[in-house]
Amino acid sequence: MSEYVKTCTYCKNEIQMSDKEGRWLPYNKDGSTHDCKKKNGKQEITLEAVLRKLETHGIIINVERLMKQ
Repeated sequence: MSEYVKTCTYCKNEIQMSDKEGRWLPYNKDGSTHDCKKKNGKQEITLEAVLRKLETHGIIINVERLMKQ
């Protein structure tokens, strides 16, 4: 089993990532499952989250510059 601490992409709180259930899942500091990205049964996706994910793959988009064109 492996674990590491990171900042949640959505709420910016410190969470613990663990593969103790056979796949990587996020947990709160108290050990409960961290599930902040779902609200009212729907997954909330923000522009900032998408841009951060793209950047991890080497894709950097300047949204302000695109908006000016």
